[in-house]
Amino acid sequence: MERIYLDTSVVSAYFDTRIPYQRDLTREWWDLVKFSYELCLSMVTVMELERVDESKKTDFLSLIKEVPVLEVSKERFFRQKCG
Repeated sequence: MERIYLDTSVVSAYFDTRIPYQRDLTREWWDLVKFSYELCLSMVTVMELERVDESKKTDFLSLIKEVPVLEVSKERFFRQKCG
């Protein structure tokens, strides 16, 4: 099965009420791909989603709770964060 990597922009767009059309498209896309592809994300993405304000955090984390988290080595993480 092919894999799709999710970043914070997908999760954010799923709940974004400022642009209803984009939110609706994201939700349709999510419903189509969640059974046809292996969705995944990184711990970096989870950490970013955990830093959002409390009013959004519960929804964001609930959406991704069943999505596997890819392991990232410390070396690779710091290389990406630092340059």
